[in-house]
Amino acid sequence: MGPRRLGGDPGVLGGGPGVRGGTQASGEGTQGSGGGPRHPECGRQWELGRVVGGTAARPGEWPWQVSLHLRGEHFCGGTLVTPQWVLSAAHCFQGPNGSRAEPTAWRAVVGRLRLQETGGQERTVVEVVVHEGYRRVEGGHDLALARLESPVTLGPRVGTICLPQAHHPFAFGTPCWITGWGHVAENVSLPAGSPLQKVALDLLSPRICNCLYSNLRHRELARPARPSMVCAGGQEGGRGACQADSGGPLACGGPGGRWVQAGVLSFAVGCARPNGPVLATGLAAHAGWLRRRLPPTAFAPLAPPPPPGLEDGKCMGCGMQGGPHLQPPPGPSWPWAVSLRLRGQHRCGGALVAEGWVLTAAHCFIGEQEAEAWEAAAAGDARRRGARLHLHGAYVKPEGGRDLALLQLESPLPLGPALRPLCLPYSEHRRPPGTRCWALLAPNALRPWCPHHPWCPHPSWCPHPSWCPRHP
Repeated sequence: MGPRRLGGDPGVLGGGPGVRGGTQASGEGTQGSGGGPRHPECGRQWELGRVVGGTAARPGEWPWQVSLHLRGEHFCGGTLVTPQWVLSAAHCFQGPNGSRAEPTAWRAVVGRLRLQETGGQERTVVEVVVHEGYRRVEGGHDLALARLESPVTLGPRVGTICLPQAHHPFAFGTPCWITGWGHVAENVSLPAGSPLQKVALDLLSPRICNCLYSNLRHRELARPARPSMVCAGGQEGGRGACQADSGGPLACGGPGGRWVQAGVLSFAVGCARPNGPVLATGLAAHAGWLRRRLPPTAFAPLAPPPPPGLEDGKCMGCGMQGGPHLQPPPGPSWPWAVSLRLRGQHRCGGALVAEGWVLTAAHCFIGEQEAEAWEAAAAGDARRRGARLHLHGAYVKPEGGRDLALLQLESPLPLGPALRPLCLPYSEHRRPPGTRCWALLAPNALRPWCPHHPWCPHPSWCPHPSWCPRHP
């Protein structure tokens, strides 16, 4: 399973038919946007207010939304960043074999909520500037600017969004919005006549985004978010971007009611899958590239920094201890520590490596290989019986190596801030010499069971005498 771009061809978030799990952005009329007053500031919405508890948008809620048409059909989203420039994704214009079409084959449609309407404004694209670092979506820099044949007229239905400066303090962990006309589910087009869709998703940093993707257990998707990207989504799935949403905005509210674009929708794994947030090209990371091509008025003023810790708890990924930073906890309270019990007595320690799997030593089960007889006790008094036992096929005795076993539990353990799996390495994983590591000799401060053979640990090895039995 590989990443899907949100645009144009199969496997892209763009370019096909959009926002899954969203609500309609209303505004039923078909009038164009040329009759309203000019708005000098970027990032301003034109609606007059909202219904308390309501979800339908009012006219002008997303006045910067653009539909990029190729040969008369919606292909990708985009945003109006000046009256004559549209920001979108590079992969909308560049396919695997080069340019998809001449610039003049593209038309930008602004000021519409329904693509079948005849109102709004249309302009032919006369120039496309693709980021010089773009090669494929997974490599980042999925960014392009399209210059229109003439400026559009700003008004109640058409406006520009603000772009961030290089160090814009986005509040990662808080909701932002994506909008588009793309698929409403994988390979399910937005029904004809439907208005622009919108959905709120948590804005995520690359670190938390990669943590979520690691939960998919796919090696090729272990760390898809590069430092120049941002993400939107969460663990649950069910809401997010889909095919043909590519190039559209990930927009965040800012001080003074001005909206700032955090990213350009680029790619994802499927559509709105659990632990599969949409990845977007981060615009703060590309502010230099944008500033060389756009006027200063396209950029938002710097805002005060958000409070820290807003992303804490957004990912229950392996190796995480309740917050984004890994620090050894005081005492035997590691969130992946498991006590393996036999007939009610602690026999061995183990590590939770997935919701339903415990990694431990093969020698623990010699003479006791009935999985159902074992119980795993973890943080928060969570307990599960064993269901299947897998010993390493080459294990003979501890000193011979391969002293490994996996115990599959009868049902998954409930993950949370106090209970999370430990990460496992790939075969080429290497830790630098001198790296400090930790060993927990008595998980949850329970007395360990010590077999009567020469490998029994001496009490002097234990951090606390009460954790170890008396040495024979």
